[in-house]
Amino acid sequence: MKYRIINTDVLNYLHDKIKIGIFKKLNQSDLILYQTLYMDAKLMEYVGEVLNKSAAIKYFDLTLKYMSKEPPTMILYVIRENNNNRRIGVVGIRWDQKTRDSVEIGVIVKSVEQRKGYAHDAKQCLMKYAFKYFQLNSIIAHCDDENAAANLANEKLGFSKIKTFIGKRKCLTVKWQMNKEWMFS
Repeated sequence: MKYRIINTDVLNYLHDKIKIGIFKKLNQSDLILYQTLYMDAKLMEYVGEVLNKSAAIKYFDLTLKYMSKEPPTMILYVIRENNNNRRIGVVGIRWDQKTRDSVEIGVIVKSVEQRKGYAHDAKQCLMKYAFKYFQLNSIIAHCDDENAAANLANEKLGFSKIKTFIGKRKCLTVKWQMNKEWMFS
């Protein structure tokens, strides 16, 4: 199967609520946003280890490296508010390296921007785009079982709960899945 990417540098998306403006691929100018997100203990509670500054820089550089591969193994987009272009968070996908017809999706927004619909809208937009342009059969999301907000969000987006297991962080993890048929429902 031939892999193709259609204009992923700038992904325009105007949601009905006019909350999200432009998704732009993560680049060097986004280091401070990346550090803000991944060094925040509250945000990382259900995601993973809180990074210190040097680790955040290391993972940021590694992320850019993975994004620059051909084909990329992951893509992260910066979520920007429509009316002032303010950076809110990131949403991204990581390919299943065995088949390339499935991705894992994730989103993280600044603490002060949570519960405003940004993460939901960004995830929904990227799912539509990914199914349309990346020849995917499914999109996967993993959430800590105790992260009620993320699990409810996945349910509202139409994901199906597939299984619960002990994940990398040694805690109960929920695996959610969305199939391409979702695009037509």
